[in-house]
Amino acid sequence: MSSPPPCGRGCSIGANFQSTTVLIPPALATKNLTVVTNALVYQVDLDAAGKAKGVTYVDRRTGEHRSAVARAVVLAAGSGETARILLNSKSAKFPDGLCNTHGMVGRYLMDSVGLNVTGQFPALEGLPPTNDDGMSVSHAYVPWWGYDKHAELGFPRGYHVEIGGGRQMPSMSLGRVLPEDEVSVGEDLRATLRRRYGSVISFNGRGEMIPNDDCYCELDPTVKDRWGIPVLRFHWKWGEAETKQAAHMVTTFLEVIDRLGGKPLGAIERDGRKAISKGGEMIHEVGTVRMGASEADSVVNQYGQAWAVPNLFVTDGAVLVSSPDKNPTLSILALAWRSSDNLVNLAKRGNCERRARPPEQPYVRKIDRRTALIWVGAVGAAAAAGAAGVVIYREAIAPEPEPPGYGTDPKLNPPLKAAWRRLLTDDELQAAAVLSDYILPASGAAPAASTLGVPDFIDEWVSAPYPDQIEDRPVIRDGLKALIPDLVRGDAAKRAAALAALPTARDAATQAFFRRFRALTIGAYYTTEAGFKDIGYIGNEARASDPGPSAEVKAVVEERLRALGL
Repeated sequence: MSSPPPCGRGCSIGANFQSTTVLIPPALATKNLTVVTNALVYQVDLDAAGKAKGVTYVDRRTGEHRSAVARAVVLAAGSGETARILLNSKSAKFPDGLCNTHGMVGRYLMDSVGLNVTGQFPALEGLPPTNDDGMSVSHAYVPWWGYDKHAELGFPRGYHVEIGGGRQMPSMSLGRVLPEDEVSVGEDLRATLRRRYGSVISFNGRGEMIPNDDCYCELDPTVKDRWGIPVLRFHWKWGEAETKQAAHMVTTFLEVIDRLGGKPLGAIERDGRKAISKGGEMIHEVGTVRMGASEADSVVNQYGQAWAVPNLFVTDGAVLVSSPDKNPTLSILALAWRSSDNLVNLAKRGNCERRARPPEQPYVRKIDRRTALIWVGAVGAAAAAGAAGVVIYREAIAPEPEPPGYGTDPKLNPPLKAAWRRLLTDDELQAAAVLSDYILPASGAAPAASTLGVPDFIDEWVSAPYPDQIEDRPVIRDGLKALIPDLVRGDAAKRAAALAALPTARDAATQAFFRRFRALTIGAYYTTEAGFKDIGYIGNEARASDPGPSAEVKAVVEERLRALGL
């Protein structure tokens, strides 16, 4: 394969770890796994003896309710959805939800403390092209250094720092490399982007949260999904320890940026109560079905086995009792591996309901890593990767192939039918084409924005039913509507005058529209193959080894660091 897909958007050869390419394929290869997609599980079914006998799910395409029977049930739907399934699994024995006799399901929900400060560094501008892709989302990792300074810091625990940057694959956020007051278009814009591309370094803090009684989820008493199943209602409140930790992150990152001769990008919030991420924003939700040594204060034992229903297992982040500063994926995988080993041993003995007892002698592993990984993939990850589907152990059914492609380049991303209706009218789309070509016109070998389908991308962006896109929708549509008389129905003189007035507009609404539309145009343009070439991105190459920065790049960087006294 001469040019494999970039790791940031999937990996066709499985070199970048993810469930869909690393865990699921070997599990399917055993011929003992069936993945049922579009199956929304909402209930664990019990037999007359109170043991799990399977699950009930709704087919999201047809709305039909179906059941799957099993000797053991494993929930790995994520902290929120696993809790939702248990709380919706009500019966005479469990009127408040399955395994919730002591009110522990949904409690002690946690997320990583998180925030980001980004800096732009003149010392990194205009460097010769280099391949900085590395291994996927590689970054420098700085572990917490203040374990002996809690008293003076004023908060317990701590955080790690993820430092990323370089000339990696351009993304939708590429426009952030531009100065705050920069409003250029055309050749000036292209030149600024090329010069500053790769000169931005991000500092991401990820910290430990202490579980508290104010963070939990429960079934909403009135709101249901489209199939009539109660949804979750979340309660969230950061503690003082977390907000002080967030303030310390900001102060630390700003000091590092300043010492390196850089300038922070964007608005900086120093108040930790405002700077801290929203609950769930770090997508590290853990807790809600925590493990422990007693049914009185936990839901499952050390193997993820439910106290109340011994042939019910939980193998996702819901079982964690704390949220350390380390990202939780590897811990979740390790616990799922251990739970899978335990379930395999119980199944071999013909009794999935038996309680596992701590061994009297040190355990000697009986299966190799590859076999264990297959089990982890089958038991711990397949449900989540199958779009909340049902995992049943029988002859495998081949999954539907995923469509290839990324970005807006037609050669890389064949047209696909979206799940939502496009909102831009023909006139709005035409105005978008004129404006995007004004921002990035054809230049030498680089095509104009409309040639690459940028207006279509912007139409898809504002039409998509997601929070960021919904927020952008009125800004973009109102701005385009206002331009239709001049850009679509006006003559050449009117078009030219209207376009020339946009970058220097004084009113806040026009300024907000132009800056956001330009940012979307830049993002859409430079995530195409043509955009890669224009900005000088040379990653995404198949090579036996990465030689690292060239001697030329090293010499330039060292010279600029010496000028800073570093």
